[in-house]
Parts: sequence; C-alpha cells; structure tokens
Amino acid sequence: MTRPPVCARLPATTDRAIGDSRTQLSWPAIHLSGRVGLDRRRQRRLKVQRMDRVLITRGEIERVLADPSFQVVSVPSAGSGLAWLRSTVCRFTNGEVHARRRALVEAELDRLVPAALCADARRRTDLVLDGAGGHLEVMGQVARAVPLAVLCSALGMTADQLDGAVADATLVGRGYLTGEQDAQVDAAVERLVERLGRGRSEDSAAALAVLAQACEATAALIGNALVLCAERPELRGDVEGLLAQTLSSAAPLRLMRRVSPDGQALVLDLEAASRNGAPGGRPLTFGSGLRPCPGEREALALAGGVIEALLSRPVGVEEGVTYVDSPAFLLPDRILVTVP
Repeated sequence: MTRPPVCARLPATTDRAIGDSRTQLSWPAIHLSGRVGLDRRRQRRLKVQRMDRVLITRGEIERVLADPSFQVVSVPSAGSGLAWLRSTVCRFTNGEVHARRRALVEAELDRLVPAALCADARRRTDLVLDGAGGHLEVMGQVARAVPLAVLCSALGMTADQLDGAVADATLVGRGYLTGEQDAQVDAAVERLVERLGRGRSEDSAAALAVLAQACEATAALIGNALVLCAERPELRGDVEGLLAQTLSSAAPLRLMRRVSPDGQALVLDLEAASRNGAPGGRPLTFGSGLRPCPGEREALALAGGVIEALLSRPVGVEEGVTYVDSPAFLLPDRILVTVP
C-alpha cells in the first residue's frame, strides 16, 4: 500500500485537547551511523569566553533547561526597530514576563493548522520548481522564502504584501538572534509592524517572533535534510523519517546559552549531547524543560511540505554545498540543485 503524503498525516485542526502537542510529538527510534559524511564540510569553531562552562551531556543539559534559576540573557528595552522587537518578545526574557509573552506566541500558533501549512508549503515549492529553468539555489529561493510566505499569509498579510513581507522577514530573521545593529533590518521590522496592522504591541511582537524564529531554523532543517538525503538516498521515500534523522544527526541548533544562579555563563552543546547520547532520544534542537520551542509542529509541517515537493522530482544536489560560519547553527549557505 502506498503511504499517504506527509501533509495528509498531519493534524487538520488546531485542537490540542489531547495533552500538549507542542511537547508530546513522538519520534522514530533513529540509530546514528557516524556523522553521515558531513563533518568535512561543517567544522565549527565553538566560540566561548574564557570563563564559560560547556555542558556536553544530555542529562546535564536537560537539568539546566528544567531549572528556572538558570536564565537566558535579557536585552534592554527599546522603542523601535530590531532592538524593540528583541526587547518585546518572550525569547530574551525570564519569569512572569516570559510566561505572558510566550502565551501570546502560542496563541498565534494555535490559529495555524499543520496540514494546511504543509500543503501550502508544498504548493508554493512546486511553483518555484516549475519556474526553476533547470537550476535552483535552495536556501534563498525555497528554504527561507517558502515557509515565510506560508506564515505571512497565515498571519493575515495580503497577496500584494507577500513579496515585500518575505524579503523583510528574511532580513529580520538573520539579525534576530545576534541583535547586531543594522538600519535596513530596523526598517524591515517597522514595515512588518505596519503590515500586521496591530500597532507596536506585545501582540505584534509575538506574531513577528513566529516569523523571526522560523526563518533561519526552518531553512536550516530543510537544507540539512536535503543534503542528508543526497548522501543517504535510502531516506528519500520517507519524509518524516528523513526529518527525524536530520534532527538526530544534523540538527539546525547546535548550542544554547544560559546563566547560572551565581552568574556563570553556560554553553549547552546540543550537538555533542546528541552525538554522545543513546539513540532514539527526543531531539534537543527544540529544547526541553521549561522553555521548549512552541513552534515545533509548525516547523515540521513547513519543512515536510517543502521537502516532499523537492523529493517528488529527480532533483540533484550539486557539489560544493557551503555552510554559514556559525557556532550556534548548522545552516547551509548555498545549495545548488538541478531541476530536470
């Protein structure tokens, strides 16, 4: 019997009555077989300060993530641009402020239907492939652009706003985690606030956080899955299995940072913990404990739709995949493919 498409197996409702679907997704038991040949092309330099403590075991990392006394580094308040966005979202806050703002992000996500996200991602990817003219750069033309277009549309932006919104969300997503000052990124934030039409509020920031958090992380998941599939073609026929293997052996997020109760900076090396841990465990890339990623199911739906469209055709990954120089992300910079 032919297995139904991945989008058809995703929830077609926003209902979360059975447990918390954001933290209860099941994963196939994946047995790692080395680093699937990728290490040569993605060696990282783990940038830590002299006094940072690096945690490399799953048990240590999970204990830190479950303890509210280990906090994220907060950012100062700001009135506009990227600095305003970072100071108004949940990611860079702790305690009651984090809980309130996280609830706003979850409310945005609760209005999204995974099956619809997946189907729209597949449809948009097919349109890009139809017009590719034989060659395609996946990261720029698909891995970022398609998920952001799907999310912008789902957040209520109109068709005539979409191209500009995706371009702006891409700029914001690239600067969101670092907070590096850039006038173009600041202007992009302001245009996105205007397109949302909700004013400068925590509600607007929550919606923009959905875009900013999805940009690089979902693109990395798509890119890493495509490279992994090229190296292990036996994974091609099972999109869910491919994504699970990618999250186990080539996950987008390599590390997190926390501050201990006594002020010591901690680096949580998720990549080392996954490499050294027992097979079949839940991927750490979506976090655990008190602050797991609220958009896990949405990210998987978007990535699943894109990957299913790419793998439905005899797309060939060309040699020379390059990676962004980042200690925190395993993120392809360019993936050129042939599209017959």
